[in-house]
Amino acid sequence: MGVVDQSGITIGEVLEATTISVGDKLVDQGDAAVIRAAEARAVGHNVLQPIGLDAIAQATATYNACVAYDYNKITKSDVLSLPRDKAMTRKDADGMRGAELSNKPDMMTPTGGVVDTMATTVRVIRNDTP
Repeated sequence: MGVVDQSGITIGEVLEATTISVGDKLVDQGDAAVIRAAEARAVGHNVLQPIGLDAIAQATATYNACVAYDYNKITKSDVLSLPRDKAMTRKDADGMRGAELSNKPDMMTPTGGVVDTMATTVRVIRNDTP
């Protein structure tokens, strides 16, 4: 990874933990939105690279939606890795949750999804209660 803010658990570390927990799950549009928000917050601006993690996640979600068989689809662990990083804040988590909600037809974040797993990881590392 590139530049890292060492003041706490980073967005990249939380994404890495997410790959351990739900890395075998397929990438969908909600995941792509969370990854877009995570990358934007990690790099500090909303202008993302056309070949960055955001673009890869979006292309993956689109690909997965078009492929018939799950064994040909791409998983979360295949795409989650940030080139830059920063300490994760509650504001970051809220922004990522909002991104996922806006890309889910039922407006619900799935249990065990990227945002849910990221929130759980932060709580465990910080010894917070739910």
